[in-house]
Parts: sequence; structure tokens; C-alpha cells
Amino acid sequence: MYKFTLLLVCLSHMACKSKPTTTGNYQDIEVVALAKEMKKYQDPIVMDVRTPKEVAEGNVKGSLHIDYKADNFVSELEKLDKDKAYFVYCRSGGRSSKAMKKMKELGFNRVYNILGGYNAIQNPEKQ
Repeated sequence: MYKFTLLLVCLSHMACKSKPTTTGNYQDIEVVALAKEMKKYQDPIVMDVRTPKEVAEGNVKGSLHIDYKADNFVSELEKLDKDKAYFVYCRSGGRSSKAMKKMKELGFNRVYNILGGYNAIQNPEKQ
């Protein structure tokens, strides 16, 4: 019983300390690794899933904007090339993580959630 309990404690500790998750071609990525990872793909797409109001306050130049909160979010995703590499961000990483999961469900092959979102992109040294 003691060994089993110790194993559970160790596994729990490792899970709590885990960094970005990786499952197939879907993963969280830190801003500091973004440029290197994007170079691996031909024509990678940076996707902004924030609201229009947030985008008006600033965005990544050339990013594709699809509002995660909009009623047509899924239908807009369905129009995209599922074989491209997508680097998705929101304000802080919550909506982009959900968007990545939805894209996985829809059959996209390569989707990266930018940890910390636009806040981290604007201030990478704070990440």
C-alpha cells in the first residue's frame, strides 16, 4: 500500500510540474520558441481569436482574425486549410487553448496555442 501511495504522490507531483502539453501535432508553445517553430513550416498562419474590440487595441501584423466568441467561429474554421500550421493566440491563452481543441476536433493537422497570448507576445521577457 505504501508503494502505491508513493507512486500516486510522485505522479501527481510530476503532473503539477508539467510544462506545455503535447498531443500529436497540437501543443502549447512559449513565445520564446515561436519564431524557431514557425520556421519549420511553409506559410505558417498566426491566428488571433480575440474579439474585434481587443484586435482594435493591437494585434500581430498579418494575423488572421476569427473571433472565438462569434456565432460563426466553427464555420469560419471549416473554411481553412487543415494541412497548414496554425499558431493561435488570444489575450492570455485561455480562448486560444479552447480554439486549438476545437481545431483538433475538426481535423486540423498542426495547431499551436501561444502560451500567455497577446500579453506574452507584447512582453516576452515577462513570460
